[in-house]
Amino acid sequence: MAVRTGSRKYGVGSKGRWRGPDEQGQVLVWVLVLLPLLLLMAALLIEGGLMYRTYRLAQMAADAAAHAAAQELDVALYMRTGRVALTPNAATVARTIAATNTRGLVACGVPHVWANRVELVCQADLHPVVLIGGPTVHVSVRGRARPAWGATVEYE
Repeated sequence: MAVRTGSRKYGVGSKGRWRGPDEQGQVLVWVLVLLPLLLLMAALLIEGGLMYRTYRLAQMAADAAAHAAAQELDVALYMRTGRVALTPNAATVARTIAATNTRGLVACGVPHVWANRVELVCQADLHPVVLIGGPTVHVSVRGRARPAWGATVEYE
């Protein structure tokens, strides 16, 4: 069915929708404009999720490593002086725990005793997956734990 108005011809499209003379190809333009924007938003959403996952993984590894290092309390020094210090093995234990729990994705530094707690800094790198060629994001987190208190006899 076609209706003639003036010198232009209007008609019903193939799907039964009334189509004017200036509407042909508008959807294609909108798709070409919005599709790259939607793909970019999806890529940023995926990368943001991966960054948050890496941050949480690094934070859990840092907390676990700090807790493991806090268990390496130098009990003999504590019994003699009441001072909290870690054994030389504490750094090795902390690094091993962090590397084992994260399959080597997180690297931790040396634990330090500060204000009656053990602290250490761990680092992880996020390499972009979706935004290829993007910058590597370095994540740095601090793990804290309190050493065991109240040791008065050996093996307590």
